[in-house]
Parts: sequence; structure tokens; C-alpha cells
Amino acid sequence: MSHSHIPLRASATVYAVCYFVALFLPRLPEGAYSDDQVSALFGDPAERTPSIIGGYALSIAALAFLVFISLFMRALAPDRTALTGTVRVAGTAYAAMLMLAAVLFCSLPMGVAIGELPTDTDPTVYRTLSNAGFYALLVPGLLAAAVVLVASSLELRRRQEVPRWAAVLGLVLAPLLLLGVAWVPQFLVPLWAVAVAHATAQPAPARETVALT
Repeated sequence: MSHSHIPLRASATVYAVCYFVALFLPRLPEGAYSDDQVSALFGDPAERTPSIIGGYALSIAALAFLVFISLFMRALAPDRTALTGTVRVAGTAYAAMLMLAAVLFCSLPMGVAIGELPTDTDPTVYRTLSNAGFYALLVPGLLAAAVVLVASSLELRRRQEVPRWAAVLGLVLAPLLLLGVAWVPQFLVPLWAVAVAHATAQPAPARETVALT
């Protein structure tokens, strides 16, 4: 890998940080909340603002992921291959699901904030939008992410001298993403991105490697 690895690491880090901010900063309307509590999530500015920030953060995460995938594949295989093409297509689909979820999570709070929607909107609407956002993240989003991880790992094994764990990490994590309906596996994707960005950017003499060409 070339020495111009700072943008690769930076894009992976921005993606991961923004993703975690988007999912943990807002209090999204879970089923345990009463209707009054759900209404407060978008009716009270103190509760509404984090949801809006979270939507922007998730959108930035999507853009950063696209940059990361582009830099990652270009560093591994400057000439386009079937695997890199698969990574780019699946990565774009995953980023699109992040964007869709961002819209679903913050559209109602944003509408209230700018005065286009009333603060007494039916709480069921917010629950429905939030559930649809999580569906986009946890089903089609993680299916696309699983393809990214598998194809990236195969390209790492085929093209590059890499740490042994980095070459197989995606193959190990990808099946776990299929458990995305359990919510937690989604966080494996940003952790994978940061891990491989840092591992594959290290100079070969500084780490244990295995020739996988």
C-alpha cells in the first residue's frame, strides 16, 4: 500500500465516529416509550435537536464510507476487477441505506423544527418512520455490507501482503451481519473499516504478514 494512507484512515475514522454518534446521540422512539414520551422526542427542542444532528451524522457517515471504499479499492487494486466492482456496487447500496435511514430518523423532528409539521403529530408516525429506518439499516443495509466485507477480504487475499487477521476478518464478520435484526452486529461494519484501514496501511516490515498473491 502506498504511503498516502492518511485519507484512507481518516475516511474510515470519520465514518465510524459519525455512525456511532448517529445511533447513540438521539433517543429514537423505542416501543417502551409512552405516546407522551415519543411526542417529547420531536416536540421538545432539547430532545429534537439530537435527532436532527443524528440524521446529519448518519448522512456524513454514508459519504465517508463511500470515500473509504473508493480509496481502499484503489489502493488494493488500481485496475478494476470483478471483486472491486462488487465492493463498489455493494458499498454504494450500503451507503444509500444509511442515507435512507437518516431521512427516516430525522425527517419528522426536522419538519417540526422548521415549522412545517405540528408538534402534536401522532407519535405512531414517528415510531413507524424510526422502525423503517432501522429496517433499512439492519436488513438491506447489512446484507450489502456483508457483500462488501466478503469481496474486500477476497481481494485482500488475492492481491496484497496483509496481516493474516485482516485478510480473513471480513470473512469472519460477514455471516454475523446476517444477524442484524439483533441490532448489535451493525456496529461490526465501522469497526471493520477502521481495523482494515489501519492494518493495511502499515509498512510491511513493521508487522507480521502472509503472502496471499
